[in-house]
Amino acid sequence: LDIIEFGRFIYFLTWATTLSLIARAGHDWVMLKALPNLIQSSRSDEAKYLLLRTSATVAAEALLLCVPFVLFTFNTSPTMAISGSAIIVFAAISQVRRSVCISAGRVGQAEMPDGFVKPLLLAAVVFAVAQYNNPTAAQVMILSAILTVGISVGAISLLLAQIPKDALSIKSRRFDLGDLKDLARTMRLANCFNIVLANADILLVGYLNDAKFTALYA
Repeated sequence: LDIIEFGRFIYFLTWATTLSLIARAGHDWVMLKALPNLIQSSRSDEAKYLLLRTSATVAAEALLLCVPFVLFTFNTSPTMAISGSAIIVFAAISQVRRSVCISAGRVGQAEMPDGFVKPLLLAAVVFAVAQYNNPTAAQVMILSAILTVGISVGAISLLLAQIPKDALSIKSRRFDLGDLKDLARTMRLANCFNIVLANADILLVGYLNDAKFTALYA
């Protein structure tokens, strides 16, 4: 990546990452608070309901957030818009998987895919591509999207394979979420505020300045 392409890439990737974090904001706290108790008390039917409900909600919110992202980026680069949308959806869903793993006491499995495997593979692939051709921001965004989708699907498949078949076949049972809804709303507001603050500098710099200045700032 040259400096201008890097600036474009980091700007649009920051937007995609921020929106994916907003999509799961609050829901991960609900999972971390409720799921361990449900697992320990053998309330598998209620745990399955919570997991399905949270996954569907996060996926729906991620898809909704893809709309403004596509509208904002499509004229600049359709490829970036589509790739970024894939990152928003699958990165958000991956956070649900992470919460499940942490609730089950598998911290290493929770953090390894997105915290270690994905960055390492992306760096390796970009380095390999750069040996033969100077990649554009759109090409690196595609690679990032492919890795995000592939690692997310692989990590979820691994998690499902570790769950006993009888547990997967249990019918989910709806239960009153009660205070969990209040927790979700409160933590969602706090998380969204922190997420925006953590990424606002890159987003503002990228919006107000050209790609070269954004790259130098990043």
